[in-house]
Amino acid sequence: MIIIQSDFKKGTVKLLPQDQDDLWYASELIEPGDTLASLTSRKVKIGEGENAKSVKKTFVCSVMVETVEYTGSETRINGKVVSGIEDAPTGSYQAISIEEKQNFTLQKDTWSILMRKRLDESVLKKEHLLVMLFDREDALFATSSSSGFKVLFQYSGEVSKKDRDVAIKKDFYDELIELLRGYIDRLHPELIILGSAGFFKQEIAKKIPSELRSKLVYATVSSVSSSAFSELLADPELALKLKDSKTARDSELIDGLLKVIAKNEPHAYGFSSVLSSVQAGAVKLVLVSDALITKKKQDGSYGELHDLLSLVESMGATLHILKSASDAGMRLDGLGGIASILRYAL
Repeated sequence: MIIIQSDFKKGTVKLLPQDQDDLWYASELIEPGDTLASLTSRKVKIGEGENAKSVKKTFVCSVMVETVEYTGSETRINGKVVSGIEDAPTGSYQAISIEEKQNFTLQKDTWSILMRKRLDESVLKKEHLLVMLFDREDALFATSSSSGFKVLFQYSGEVSKKDRDVAIKKDFYDELIELLRGYIDRLHPELIILGSAGFFKQEIAKKIPSELRSKLVYATVSSVSSSAFSELLADPELALKLKDSKTARDSELIDGLLKVIAKNEPHAYGFSSVLSSVQAGAVKLVLVSDALITKKKQDGSYGELHDLLSLVESMGATLHILKSASDAGMRLDGLGGIASILRYAL
């Protein structure tokens, strides 16, 4: 995400989403009650009587947001028009679809600590990882995204079986390298992770072209499935490569919290327990999942979470938001979506 202009005193930020990840962030930043302005289109009537016809007109319109929906390819906003042109009179409803490379201006009465963190997160350089998990006959391709790892394609090749003869048209690992090249050309990843069990890594390594090797990291996993993503993050060599990435940082944070809990050192989890520890001024680290934020917004109790996190900010404690689609976020959701490490026991 690119910040084109910002004036937090007025509550206004002009943003330009670059990709689908940015559109997801946009859907998290835009809230009911905000004012959003962007380019949109509307059918208008030209002429009168039998000569009248409808044409599609494009214009910049500002709406008071009522609903927000992320579809995967765009972020859809619907709300009442607060300013525009005569074809979209004030008080009428207008839908705006935010797509890649389409700028929009967002205005809030107040940019909360959560929203400022989300905004900061959205403009950080994203991870660009391409993952290929494989064994003797199956493969899974995935990439990293704002919400965790995203499966791109699963593939099974024709390989010889001990119990029957199979006519093999092409070597399975040659096929995988061909598929890998296709994803590299499309996605331009900064790092390529090849994960497998046993000696399969050594087998494919013999066939990997030299021009691809500088970006490769090999990892050990127990299966060719999405459940292996958490194993990737535990691999020592890969962890070294990803030490500055958000996925690795989130995994490290939740691992640290669980160690504190296991040792029965000062901690709290669940909303009421964390609230008590924050009110006592005892927290040094707070983790909250985006699923809890969404839930609080949906059930009308977001205000209490906002107040809690404002207290966290005022006392100088550290706050991190974890995405529930990630392994770290799912583990945090198992603790109620919010947890803290304390300075001292209460």
